[in-house]
Amino acid sequence: MKNLTKIAIIATVLLSFSINYSLKAQSQYQMPNSGFETFEIGFNGEGQQPTDWKGSNVVHTALGVTVRKTLVSSNPNGRTGNCVYLHNEMVGAMGIEAPAPAFIALGMPWNEVDGISADKAIGGCEVGIEFTYRPDTLELWIKRTYETQENARVLLYLWKGIAIGTSYRNKAGNCQDSNRTNEESDIRGKNSCTTTQRAILVGEGEWVSGRQFEDWTQIKVPVMYFNNEIPEKINIIISAANSPAEGEANTIKAGSKLWADDLKLIYSSKIDKLLVGGKSVSANFHTDTLSYTYSLGSTTTIPAITAFRAGRQLSGAEINITNGVIDGAPSEITVKAEDGSSSTTYKVYFVSQPSTPSTTNVSPMPSS
Repeated sequence: MKNLTKIAIIATVLLSFSINYSLKAQSQYQMPNSGFETFEIGFNGEGQQPTDWKGSNVVHTALGVTVRKTLVSSNPNGRTGNCVYLHNEMVGAMGIEAPAPAFIALGMPWNEVDGISADKAIGGCEVGIEFTYRPDTLELWIKRTYETQENARVLLYLWKGIAIGTSYRNKAGNCQDSNRTNEESDIRGKNSCTTTQRAILVGEGEWVSGRQFEDWTQIKVPVMYFNNEIPEKINIIISAANSPAEGEANTIKAGSKLWADDLKLIYSSKIDKLLVGGKSVSANFHTDTLSYTYSLGSTTTIPAITAFRAGRQLSGAEINITNGVIDGAPSEITVKAEDGSSSTTYKVYFVSQPSTPSTTNVSPMPSS
């Protein structure tokens, strides 16, 4: 009996370790504090910001006058628990005011004003956090209102290398000197002033909308990849307004508000392109159609098979291809979500004689 008890205890410990390890492995594919449950004082000592994120709360000193304004706050009435509350405000002193954008980011918000002139204000977001995965979609729940219509913005981008910029367009439309490393506009090729060193933009997804959402609404931001590189860093920006990025500073309005909660990165095991010898497996290819027939004609060997999703070719542990037999068993292409959350298998039946291409609809396997 004692031995059975020991075995049961050992099994429980091993199961607990396995579950905890699995949860830890899953969490590395997600963003920290993605539910916006915990908050801390803003990095510049003003307002609040979600733990592990940075808020655009303003602290600026010019001519001996310090201006402070809270733009980011915690709110207990989230979709689940707490949420982050972003609210654009007028910011200024000595009779000079301008609307400031409320946003949070994994990177660092920055702003500069040459003297006290609002026209000489520049700003944006730089750096990010280390991240080597390639999500397919960003999901987020939001509510939103405004006094004067303007766009809200959610942006995700991933990059490799280091970008350096030395001047940025100010609110008056002129280039103004400032030395920045891994600034958003330099990474994304949006800086129309001076970028002295470019990084490799691996992928990005952007959602922009002028709609109001009185109730919690889920938005989905697909991520598109521009190459097959593995990213080194990621930044996500959630803004109640057009942020002070290139060309947007003059569109920011006071009174715009956005509540955000329950952010999640989705990793898919579906594909959007399947090539056989460099040609599409079917003119009617669809991500949820899992079986195809392909005529080889006089070819006596099965050509190379490649699969793509969101602009990049799948490789490594994400995909396994098992060649079948011509006029027999199908070739199987098993695709795994990068975070291991799902898998999908596509089949291609290769036939030796010319025939009318056809597809067989198969109920898709559940996946993200």
